[in-house]
Amino acid sequence: MNKKLMRTNYSDKVLLGVLGGIARYFGIKPIILRILFVIGLIPTSFLLIIPYTILSYFMPREQAEESTSR
Repeated sequence: MNKKLMRTNYSDKVLLGVLGGIARYFGIKPIILRILFVIGLIPTSFLLIIPYTILSYFMPREQAEESTSR
């Protein structure tokens, strides 16, 4: 099994696709990770935005799937 940590393009993307990509990598629903992220923003005074921004810069984007069926 060859899993890669990548930002999602469309299916699980809300803002930049970071949380959707992490959720896909760990096999959990993206909404659960997004809720935990928002809950985590409150006590940390929005310090989670820094690693989110860094991850959005360094995580590669998922390649768009091209349909080749004719």
